[in-house]
Amino acid sequence: MTDIYEGDAPSASTVKLWVDRFEAGDFSLEDQRHTGRPTELDLDLLRTTVEADPFQSIRELSTKLGVSLGTIANDDQLGTEIDVVEIE
Repeated sequence: MTDIYEGDAPSASTVKLWVDRFEAGDFSLEDQRHTGRPTELDLDLLRTTVEADPFQSIRELSTKLGVSLGTIANDDQLGTEIDVVEIE
């Protein structure tokens, strides 16, 4: 599968999960409910929050929006680039 899909191929653990679900009779293609933090980011709210104060840190944004730092830093759907500055 990786020969064809390369970096877009599902991991071995994902395929095992699918096989286990199918063997148990679950043929649904929908994601099951997850516990923990929501995985979706309200992009409109993020955009509005950044436009209101473009000098906020990723930590401040993640706290205000209730998402992880990685969710903010790794979001490429905004159409803008977020520069991360390392402080020594």
